[in-house]
Amino acid sequence: MAVRGAGRIVSFFGFNETVFGMTFVGAVMSLEELLLVVEPVRRGRESIAVGNIIGSLIFFSKR
Repeated sequence: MAVRGAGRIVSFFGFNETVFGMTFVGAVMSLEELLLVVEPVRRGRESIAVGNIIGSLIFFSKR
């Protein structure tokens, strides 16, 4: 469903698929990472936020 929706957006606005994918997916992933850090900090569980940051760095560095 997400792929079809993204395809329709690209077709409708005439975006380059690669540029759209890199910017949109990058923005969504950044927002997700931000929310995964902010929510534990907001609830007073800073160690979970630190663990998420370290885990994300390890995951993305192995790719």
